[in-house]
Amino acid sequence: MRKLFAVAGLMLLLGAGCTWGKQEEVKPVASPEFKEKYEDADYGFSFRFPGYMETHLRDKDTRAYKYLGLDVDFFLSLRDTVREDKPISLAYFYAAKGLTTDGFVEAIKNNKDEVKSIEDVELGGVAAKRIVSTTQTAGLEKTHYVFERNESLIIVSVFLEEEKAVELVLGTMSAN
Repeated sequence: MRKLFAVAGLMLLLGAGCTWGKQEEVKPVASPEFKEKYEDADYGFSFRFPGYMETHLRDKDTRAYKYLGLDVDFFLSLRDTVREDKPISLAYFYAAKGLTTDGFVEAIKNNKDEVKSIEDVELGGVAAKRIVSTTQTAGLEKTHYVFERNESLIIVSVFLEEEKAVELVLGTMSAN
């Protein structure tokens, strides 16, 4: 019986140790570190981002793109500039004139991906939807944020495992 209590006590100590050092989830807010600002006059929104990130606006002649079978304007990349030797993409920004959220969800399904969840979220001052789907090839969860601006659906396609960094940036968003 003493061995049972000793083992149970040891397990409790080890289990408690798993929570030590955990940080509270960071809420997306504009902070002094978010000194850079991206403003999009065409689609009427802006956001702030930290100095170790950059936005890459695509050239007009390379913006027409097919994403999930949809004709979109692939206008922007959000990139991390310090983690690797060259900038790595965190999220791509697309715009589709006249597309609805339901139409985007249908395109995900037509790509043979499974939609896991759709929830209403607030990106700074912009109402949006967070759509989580599984990727066709690996079955991993992929996050998209969609919101309507200037008669277009803006799609923010987050790279796998980059949700936290992108959510912090999107939390600073405002409508212009």
